[in-house]
Amino acid sequence: MSIAVLVPSDLTAVPAAVVELRPRVVARRVAALRQHLVERRDAEPQHARLLDIIREVLDRWEDVADADLHVWERYLGLLEEHAQAPHATAACAATANLVGLGLFAAPRDYLALADLAEMLGHERLARIQHRYGVPLESHPGLQLTTEALRSMLAEGLHERLARHPLTLGRLEAIDNACLRAAHALLLQGIDRDWSVPVLDSIDELVDIAENGTIVEWRHHMAMVTASAWAPYTGRLVEIAAESGHPHAAAVIAAIIDLCRDQSATEGDPVAHDMAPLAALSGAPDTEVARWAGADAPRPAYRRKWAPSRRMRRASEQAAAMVAERRAQREAAARRKNLRSIPGGRSRRAAV
Repeated sequence: MSIAVLVPSDLTAVPAAVVELRPRVVARRVAALRQHLVERRDAEPQHARLLDIIREVLDRWEDVADADLHVWERYLGLLEEHAQAPHATAACAATANLVGLGLFAAPRDYLALADLAEMLGHERLARIQHRYGVPLESHPGLQLTTEALRSMLAEGLHERLARHPLTLGRLEAIDNACLRAAHALLLQGIDRDWSVPVLDSIDELVDIAENGTIVEWRHHMAMVTASAWAPYTGRLVEIAAESGHPHAAAVIAAIIDLCRDQSATEGDPVAHDMAPLAALSGAPDTEVARWAGADAPRPAYRRKWAPSRRMRRASEQAAAMVAERRAQREAAARRKNLRSIPGGRSRRAAV
């Protein structure tokens, strides 16, 4: 018995277009999330801007490249996980901004960055983006965060945003937000004890600036923050200025200036003394750094802890409650003493 195998004589008879399942699933998930955001916006007007930031990123799901679909799906999973958690709205918006800057870098993403920095502060925004952004990554080099950071510090960004009506009136705020948010994001998760081979040539600096990842940059940032006025830090500024890349040199100098300001604010005695000395002398930073010396003593300092407003308010409320209860106990004790004295009740009434 023979079995006949039927083979189409004309291969064109086989359906050529088969709709991929993955984009259809993504489309359904995005539609459900958008509908949920619309409902929440009506019920939670206090979160309107945060919800708009999330929705603006979701609306561009069709522009996601195939290579970035895994990041996008993890981002959708994050939104679905926190869909019923209003307290996580700020975290979802900050993560949406990280995804927007990493995948699209449109003017609305920079406007959202400025708004988030104003609402949350640069450091809190960076902490949230680092905490929620890492689980979205699929590469140890943190490609999404790297691209977002590159977008914040991109060359020609000011001129590009100046030509767009959406961002034209917020250029100064956006410029400030991009630099400070990038600096804060670079500092996330670093250890000041990290040590890597120093950058001692223009080629090395240009290579890591153009091809490096945020993981590599953070290791060098750790060395800068450990001693912001060390000769090596000044040498980095010097090499960058000689590299022939003025934008990269300006970014590196600005980031190092922020590190020095932060060191002085946190109480680093060397940074505290060197900053006014540099201002008074008018000498280049590299020269001032040499005055400090490579082996200048840097006493350990303890970062001052400042309680948050919520904690201060809770502490004040607790203190007021304790004082009120103490007053009630003392009043009760006085009433008891008055009752034990003959005529005490009438005497108290007279008073």
